[in-house]
Amino acid sequence: MTKKALKGKVRAKRVKAISPAITEENKQETEIIRTAIIEQKPVENMPLTREQIELIKSQYVKGATDDELKLFLAVCSRTGLDPFRKQIYFIKRWDTKQGREVGSAQTSIDGLRSIAERTGKYAGNDDPAFDDEKLPRKAMVTVYKMVEGQRVPFTASARWNQYFPGDKVGFMWKKMPHLMIGKCAEALALRKAFPAAMAGVYIQEEMAQSTPQTKEEVKMLESSKAFEKLKSQIEKMTEKQLDTYEKMLIDSDKYTDEQKQEFCELVETRKTEINEIKEKEKC
Repeated sequence: MTKKALKGKVRAKRVKAISPAITEENKQETEIIRTAIIEQKPVENMPLTREQIELIKSQYVKGATDDELKLFLAVCSRTGLDPFRKQIYFIKRWDTKQGREVGSAQTSIDGLRSIAERTGKYAGNDDPAFDDEKLPRKAMVTVYKMVEGQRVPFTASARWNQYFPGDKVGFMWKKMPHLMIGKCAEALALRKAFPAAMAGVYIQEEMAQSTPQTKEEVKMLESSKAFEKLKSQIEKMTEKQLDTYEKMLIDSDKYTDEQKQEFCELVETRKTEINEIKEKEKC
């Protein structure tokens, strides 16, 4: 696509082939598995066969090893959250220390509230309190639990600098800062009040801290760093180099359409500067 065409419209994205729909037989089988795992009812032909294990992996626990699957299903059983009804998710995140992706259970704030309610001791919570209503840097939430007939408060605070994932992947944080940091504070308070029921279960907003976690986030940040470095070199490039790098960027799948648009505009600006310098030198 030419530079002019790129500026005029968004480049079409590649669409991955859609996996075949799960069959009716598979649906019946997963319901049997769900009953055994979540409701802990005895079912014939358990433990799981290799086919059943692979079915769960392909549909609900993608990328998991057998050990990660066992751990994830153990968390599902302990918390009572149902992966087949998308109450809890299996997420693989990059572990810098291990140098590889590691799987873990992840839920929503509604999932944590559901766990708390099933204990029979959850007595509600206060709305988040913020240090600043315009640009919060700390949120505080109090959760209540019935202890020996008394409504006991459990308060926790979450600070922006400990949870904000950064400008590159933190769009929702910048758009709805109170909601995002408020969720983190509530999750902390819920785990403080119900540690046995919620140990090891976190919401997405807690897991997206400053360094990239998922493989996609790692690739996104690496691409952004490469793009920023390339931009910094524009002022040192000749016209020929500008044309070369511009074509390379447009043809690359590594950069977003927004980055390509920005680079093209910077190149045009730089070319204008070069021509102005040449005109002055003639005079």
